[in-house]
Amino acid sequence: NADDARASEVSIVINRSSYGTSSLLSPQMESWQGPAIYFHNNAVFSPQDFQNLCKIGQGSKLDHLGKTGKFGLGFNAVYHFTDLPSFVSGEYLVYFDPHTTFLPGASVQHPGLRIKFTRNNILAQFPDQFKPYLLLGCDLKKEYNGTLFRFPLRSAQVAKQSEIKMHSYDTNDVEELVANFRRLGPDALLFLKNIRSIKIYDMAGPDAEPKLLYQMRAVPDPPGDASRYLTLPAFVEGTAQQPVSKQQFFAALKKCTDAQLPRTDMTVDIIRHEEGGEASTERWAIAGAIGGGRPRSMAVNEATAHLRLVPWA
Repeated sequence: NADDARASEVSIVINRSSYGTSSLLSPQMESWQGPAIYFHNNAVFSPQDFQNLCKIGQGSKLDHLGKTGKFGLGFNAVYHFTDLPSFVSGEYLVYFDPHTTFLPGASVQHPGLRIKFTRNNILAQFPDQFKPYLLLGCDLKKEYNGTLFRFPLRSAQVAKQSEIKMHSYDTNDVEELVANFRRLGPDALLFLKNIRSIKIYDMAGPDAEPKLLYQMRAVPDPPGDASRYLTLPAFVEGTAQQPVSKQQFFAALKKCTDAQLPRTDMTVDIIRHEEGGEASTERWAIAGAIGGGRPRSMAVNEATAHLRLVPWA
């Protein structure tokens, strides 16, 4: 989702804190004031992004051929850990409550809540409820120039009642997840279109500052080659200023000769740095192309048009 939103930076925070329960939106929200995992990126949700997230599972990305994610499966994965995901982006704080059990006024028709915090002093009204979001530059007063997801971990007590998953999670489980990501993350950076930096933080208490544990960066060599990351995505989906529809893409694909189809190659350094340790660097040569010949013929064939095939390698 972060890569599709054209974010360049992603941060993960393991927050071990438990927050107060005196001033909440409802008494039931007390179950979600404990430890959580956060995901932050430096892109802001567009109105279409909000709509797409509310239609998870309905294939909202099907018409966007260059998108990494499909069908909302990426976001749905958070329900392994939580029953009440939420996020802050731009002017809004959004909660999802599939059980319609925790949020006040939640119903089957409206299983969530969107709060425009820039025109409501929500911190003064419900300080305990919203303190967990006050990190990574978010103050819930002015518009937030990024997106911060909070996934509070399902406790053993809540798991007994959950209709989503009757399995609890704690920070040890999250540490294992993050350890796996640290192993796979550098390779993932090679194939993401926009994300160039991933950082992992640990937060010991509600008043503590997040402590940087690990970071990885993808750095083109020379730096001026960074634009080559977008050579193929620009042909398939256009730019933010000039998007390309799937009809326009397939028309261009059909019209181009093999020699006119875009291709790119570049050298990228993956730099990893452990807190308290020395940085390590791996150098990679990356090549990509929009294929011609038989792959292109299959993609533009009317008999296979419904498959939305893209000859991208």
